[in-house]
Amino acid sequence: MKTPILANHNHTSQIIAIVDNSQKSGQFNSMIAPLFILTLWLTACAPPEAPDALQELASFTFGHADDEDDAYLRAALNNLDAWLELDHEEDIEEGYQINLLDPDGVADLEGDNHTLSAELIGAAVAHESTHTVDELARALTIESWEEITVDQFEYYTKIWDYGEDCIATRDCLAAEATSDSEMVQLGISVVSTNRILYRWVEMDKGWALVHRSYLTQPPVVSSDLIKANSQYFIAVTLPREVPMRVQATWIDTEILGVSVPKSIVVNTMRDQGDLIESWMDDNY
Repeated sequence: MKTPILANHNHTSQIIAIVDNSQKSGQFNSMIAPLFILTLWLTACAPPEAPDALQELASFTFGHADDEDDAYLRAALNNLDAWLELDHEEDIEEGYQINLLDPDGVADLEGDNHTLSAELIGAAVAHESTHTVDELARALTIESWEEITVDQFEYYTKIWDYGEDCIATRDCLAAEATSDSEMVQLGISVVSTNRILYRWVEMDKGWALVHRSYLTQPPVVSSDLIKANSQYFIAVTLPREVPMRVQATWIDTEILGVSVPKSIVVNTMRDQGDLIESWMDDNY
């Protein structure tokens, strides 16, 4: 297996949506919008830096997600679960900033040059779920992402390499795909391509779902206000007494020449988790 998750909705969309909603309500015009965004970012409170153990486990899991032998991956997930047991559940649900991503873990990924830049920032957050791991797996792998995200995309297509008919039911243990999507908000179009990997791993407590994604090339953005270069994403759905989905992402994106704040990245991942949970509440 060579390569990576279901593409999460673009991290630039949240800030664009804030400005879009404010304009619609007549609060200010487009001349003030850039200053408004910059003020929000400069005053945003950064999440605390993650403990070394979490940073290392997130980076390690991303880099070993496509190993042919899952021994290292299984050990990493068991260690992550053990770390959470040390009263870390509430802290990670609030969100952490993470700064570690091993260059060796991205060096052989498909697409453009994956040399990590100094501008790369990361964040991690977790969600507990009222649904089973199997239900979460179905929602994350084969359900309509456009439906789950409430028509946030102009289009979202996923082309499967293999595993479409068996990954959700665990009749196969891995699946890979490529997604192409476009979002348009506030008149700004963001077109991106992600490589996706889903993989089942049997932990000591049961089956966990790992999913990884990354941009194969910088998104095509219709505005010079946004400079998006790279994004890497890993998530693990753990078979705990209350199932938990742990997500981490690393991005290199600037809006108005300022890196996206880690607090915004945490909030975007948290919002995505809420969307998935709400959709499952209504449909499962």
